[in-house]
Amino acid sequence: MLFAGITGFRRWLYERGYWTSYKPPIPTIVIGNLSTGGTGKTPTVAYLIEELENAGIKVGVVSRGYGRKTRGVFEVISLDANKFGDEPSMLKAHFPSVPIFVAENRALGIKTLLSQYPKLQAILLDDAFQHFAIRPSLRILLTTQNRPFWKDFPLPKGRLREPRRSARFADAIVMTKISQPLSPFEANRIDFGLKTTYQLPDNLNPTEKVWLVAGLADNESFFSPIKALHPNVVGESAFSDHHPFSEEDVLKIIHLASKEGAKTILTTAKDEVKLKVFSEVFSAQGIQLEVVQINFKPFVLPSHPAQALHDFVTSHVRAF
Repeated sequence: MLFAGITGFRRWLYERGYWTSYKPPIPTIVIGNLSTGGTGKTPTVAYLIEELENAGIKVGVVSRGYGRKTRGVFEVISLDANKFGDEPSMLKAHFPSVPIFVAENRALGIKTLLSQYPKLQAILLDDAFQHFAIRPSLRILLTTQNRPFWKDFPLPKGRLREPRRSARFADAIVMTKISQPLSPFEANRIDFGLKTTYQLPDNLNPTEKVWLVAGLADNESFFSPIKALHPNVVGESAFSDHHPFSEEDVLKIIHLASKEGAKTILTTAKDEVKLKVFSEVFSAQGIQLEVVQINFKPFVLPSHPAQALHDFVTSHVRAF
């Protein structure tokens, strides 16, 4: 409760003008949540990048770069999780032409981004719902179907960084990771929905034994669907979110997988950025590291049958 109270008080200070905030000169869309993680912020950012680019809108991204070993403002120019963080590196791998910056001071990050890329038409802020020093033009709040914020509690009892009532500051509430039909109550509480799609490697044989590896806020959200898709998952290694893999970790994973007869390891794109540093270690042991592609797709709501989240964001950018 104390953490949520402090966060709420900081928001109040900015809302009342006691502390100043920066308003960027172009459409700036915050993607965030009330919880400590696991809602799919970065996959949502990836989904919006692709849709905005398809609409002809030049977009840039600013992220804190959680888990990086550096401080300050950097443009992501390589897939270096130690320097830029795993999620910005993953985004850069998928969208090499999109400018992506990391900065704990988002205002400085945005100013630096715009100074180097003045023709940008929109900015996406990854995980910045609690970054009150920025006044975005649009706030998107994410919540998952299996643990919506209205059923959760502030830390330490639950996983909320802010009280539930802070959802009123969102311009749109989006339910992610939808895997079953929505109840009428759920449908009335949200504005948009996103479902998750999983694509196994094309070269994966259905009879092949595989081992799963993930370091996410909610590892089960990766393990469970993959087990349902592939009949020969023989085990898993779970790590904390943004885990910095070591060679000792990799050798232990290889030992466990090999013990069960698995020669293929399936992981997330976010974790692959860090694990591929040990590609020679995997190869020396005859282990193949493969990535499961995870994407968000619109889930049609009866209340918004003709509009998806990306249509809403695109209209906002064009009307700015």
